[in-house]
Amino acid sequence: MFDVFRPAALLTLADLDQPHRVRRSELIALFGLTDREADVAALLGEGASLDDAARRLEISEHTVRQHLKAVFGKVGVSRQAELVRIISRLA
Repeated sequence: MFDVFRPAALLTLADLDQPHRVRRSELIALFGLTDREADVAALLGEGASLDDAARRLEISEHTVRQHLKAVFGKVGVSRQAELVRIISRLA
């Protein structure tokens, strides 16, 4: 327990070699995304390209783009970089 009259420190450790993981359930709850929209948003937030996301989800890049448009509308952004910035802050 911290004592208000003594110095204290809090140390947080993170393994930077481990990939950043976004919780899809959090994206669904916060932004009302569908499961697949959350999959696409999470992969992009983890640094995947549209092509990578399509390959990993086994869907076409066109379908990824359609999901991404829906995500933009629900999150309230218009660019992929804005979306990634918001998602990266959720970790």
